[in-house]
Amino acid sequence: IPLAGVIDVQQEKARIQEQISKKDKAVQGILTRLSNEDFVKKAPPEVIQKDQETLAVYQNEIRELRTVLSNLS
Repeated sequence: IPLAGVIDVQQEKARIQEQISKKDKAVQGILTRLSNEDFVKKAPPEVIQKDQETLAVYQNEIRELRTVLSNLS
């Protein structure tokens, strides 16, 4: 679907890139937490599971956003 004239493509690219950056930063934080042996030993299993689920969701969203971004190019 041609979007020229309907949306500002450059502005949309910038918005999507910002979302990717925010989610990537969150992913890095979760990975850091999950790679900390002390955290993993002391945290309740449900906290670890929630982090793993959140990590998977964010990684999937980043892939989807990158696909959208490449389609705008």
